[in-house]
Amino acid sequence: MWAVIAPPTEKNLVNWIEHFENRNKQYKDWVDIGEPKVMWLSGLSIPESFLTALIQTTCRINNWALDKSDMFTTVTKHYDAKEITKKLEHGTYVRGLYIEGARWNSEEDSLDYQKPKILVEQMPLVQIVPIEANKLKLRGTMRVPVYTT
Repeated sequence: MWAVIAPPTEKNLVNWIEHFENRNKQYKDWVDIGEPKVMWLSGLSIPESFLTALIQTTCRINNWALDKSDMFTTVTKHYDAKEITKKLEHGTYVRGLYIEGARWNSEEDSLDYQKPKILVEQMPLVQIVPIEANKLKLRGTMRVPVYTT
């Protein structure tokens, strides 16, 4: 009954309420304190809009052409948002991402085979930085999709 009036989700009611309360706290803190140093991407209503706004804001500040800009991500070694002491000048750190069918090897800074019987693992914090597309160097990297549920 509750799922009919709630945003689309795969969560049961108990988990959805916890998610809703955390999401509400993030929005409230954003209004009262300011933009978080680490954004809980899963707690945003439309995460794609936030990422687009990051690029647009950086383009405006640096006089870059919006259609010639993109975002670059770096996986950090941090798992706890409290380890981040200052906000990025351009871009943001995001938390709440999980990887399925593989794992992130923090020692090697690379993808690795998943551990036996562990299908989904939490990713470290990811740094997202807007960049001019012509300056984007993608050697040794790969584009991967990010899904929301």
